[in-house]
Amino acid sequence: MNIFLCDDDCLITKQLSEYLTEYFSNIKMNTIKIFTFNTAFPLLSSSVIPDIVFLDIEMPEINGIEIAKKLYSMYHDCIIMIVTSYSEYLDAAMDIHVFRYLDKPINKKRLFSSLDYAIKRLTDISGKITFEINSKFITLSKKDIVCAEAQLRNVNIYTPTEMYVSKKNMLFWKEQLTNPCFFQPHRSYIVNMNHIISFDKTTLYTDNAALLVPISRNIYQNFKTAYLLFMENTR
Repeated sequence: MNIFLCDDDCLITKQLSEYLTEYFSNIKMNTIKIFTFNTAFPLLSSSVIPDIVFLDIEMPEINGIEIAKKLYSMYHDCIIMIVTSYSEYLDAAMDIHVFRYLDKPINKKRLFSSLDYAIKRLTDISGKITFEINSKFITLSKKDIVCAEAQLRNVNIYTPTEMYVSKKNMLFWKEQLTNPCFFQPHRSYIVNMNHIISFDKTTLYTDNAALLVPISRNIYQNFKTAYLLFMENTR
């Protein structure tokens, strides 16, 4: 896991680095690399792909909100936490759906709590499923699954460009697709809300243009609430 720290105050990056080392040592996660930047441009030009980024707002070249926008355009799944003394930027940070807004001085307890949620989300995003099709084993990342569709005894698994016919039943897929991004809008469908482009009262439209997902009439309001809450808590 790659973690970027970007702040022109070296004391803040030093403290953050110490807290992060303590946190990941506590949870016995030893595959962490921490990269420290004092200005924005080396961060944005880095060849390393970040998983979590801690950003200051007031930077000498470009502010943290603009850096966050650029990072999201480059790395859709990275988690960004704003670390700042300036509360007036809160609305701007929320507009681009940063993961957390942490005040300076850094509260270690709140930082650790935020990291708990960040690790869970990264685990959800990177989870993989392996299943068999005609004696051939297929492994898919959960993030790439658009929808599971029950068809008689089989379940069709859709990605943005492919469709796989799984012999595993819908119960198996319900147990596998338990991440917060998945929702069951109809008894025969489980959909990944990250792939929804738009919806109305009867249909979900996804980034797989050939796939239209129906919404049961009695589930629509629950879906709408869940989807809006999900989007509020993501990007």
